[in-house]
Amino acid sequence: MASNALPRGSACLTCRKKKQKCDAGKPVCSSCFKGNKECVYEPTRRALVPMPADPSSSPSAQGSSGGTPSPPHIPHINAPYEVLPHRPLPSGSPTPSLRLDLIQTFLRNKEKACFEIDEERFIASLSYPLLDSRRPHPCLIYAILLLGSYFTRFSGARSPSPPEDEERFLCEARTELPRSLEETDRLHDFIRASNLVAFYYLCKGLLSEAHQQLTQSISVSTRCGLHQIPSPVWEPASPREERHFLPHPIDNVELGERILTFWQTYCLDKLMTLALAQCPPQLVDGNQLRIVTPWPRLLQEYKHASTLDLDATTVRHLYDSRYSQIQYAGSETIDALHAQGLTLTSHALALSGTTSVEHIQHLDRAIQHFCAKLPGIRNGGEMGQYPGQPLYTPLNPRLVYINTLPHLASLFLHQYGGDETSRNKTLLATQAMTNIVNELGPQEDYEALFIGIGYLWINACEIMRRILRSNLNSWNPNLELIRHHHYILLNALRRLSRVYLVLGLFIEHLEFIA
Repeated sequence: MASNALPRGSACLTCRKKKQKCDAGKPVCSSCFKGNKECVYEPTRRALVPMPADPSSSPSAQGSSGGTPSPPHIPHINAPYEVLPHRPLPSGSPTPSLRLDLIQTFLRNKEKACFEIDEERFIASLSYPLLDSRRPHPCLIYAILLLGSYFTRFSGARSPSPPEDEERFLCEARTELPRSLEETDRLHDFIRASNLVAFYYLCKGLLSEAHQQLTQSISVSTRCGLHQIPSPVWEPASPREERHFLPHPIDNVELGERILTFWQTYCLDKLMTLALAQCPPQLVDGNQLRIVTPWPRLLQEYKHASTLDLDATTVRHLYDSRYSQIQYAGSETIDALHAQGLTLTSHALALSGTTSVEHIQHLDRAIQHFCAKLPGIRNGGEMGQYPGQPLYTPLNPRLVYINTLPHLASLFLHQYGGDETSRNKTLLATQAMTNIVNELGPQEDYEALFIGIGYLWINACEIMRRILRSNLNSWNPNLELIRHHHYILLNALRRLSRVYLVLGLFIEHLEFIA
């Protein structure tokens, strides 16, 4: 008689914790579905920090001086779209008032998904007829409802949305995504919806599914030319402009939304690289994929036509020795700092273990320039322009995340260096990350954080763990400080895992040093 037992490790985390039977159904197993519980699965186990790369193949993965490796193959826009199988969904659909509540919940939390949209225009467009091209495609509406339902767990809602709502919205979004590819004027909706579904998978620990979904987003966004928007200033269509799948933007708002959508895709790609360190980024600025789209500004700036060509700096300027001296029309936006920080961190990960002193110094200078312009973690405002008072002003969750990025980049860059300078920079980076964590207070601070910072802490703890394990028979004050920093970051990760259960899977591994 054949056994019905699941392979070891297939059950969801909730069923494992309660030691109950699990059928491993995705995205929600039967037990969690019946018990109205959050269902989270263990991500694919991969090495978090790669071994030293071959110096002959690693330099300059992010557009600095030197050769640039070719990006992975991008599939054609009409490649077969795989739809994951699902069990039959519960009958019925959410009431209009519930749909609006979930949309509002999503809009209050959209920054966690690196998402931006003109809220006034979007809400108004929901009342347009179904066949009106101004109405969002159903794939985008269902993706927003999916994350709105997920965010009810953290938004102080009176009652979290039941798991069957998430399952319904996920299935509907996945069904509508390939349909949106049939209409060129809906490709932007496809990219945004696909990004949101990928982010949902990331939060649920389904990293393989998240990577597959994000690959679809990247394929369509590059085919639509979102990485080649030359200016943040809208102009009427010109007969000489390069043609892409998307029609010319109708106004400043649509142009701004496309720029912001590209950088959402870009940031998710870099974050996926940190979550799956052996999975290289797909959006790499180089000879075969030249990124010219300017760093993102505030949507209100696009809306009021207050952006200038002077703001049209992008990835390649991040490594320019004159970059810190460029005069901008306005301060850097938090979205721009987010993209820049992820660019540097991803690049440092690619260079980890290289013996090229020139490349290390080149990136190290860019990291220093980036740190010099960062606002404090208690700064307020949409651009972090309002300095806060220690212990009195609330933490800015996005700036906690962004301020952590350059220190992780420094860790990646210097972790294998055997000289005194590298050891000191490694210690300074772990100390800086610890100082940021020490600013976090009650559990409410952790509930406001983005899941991405959990993956930053996981990578940092893995690096410190490797350093401590390789020096088990040695002792010096620096190692004891690193051991202390490892302990503090691990405790922060434990607290964050109460919010994002999937992060708890890494803790046992990171605890083991001896």
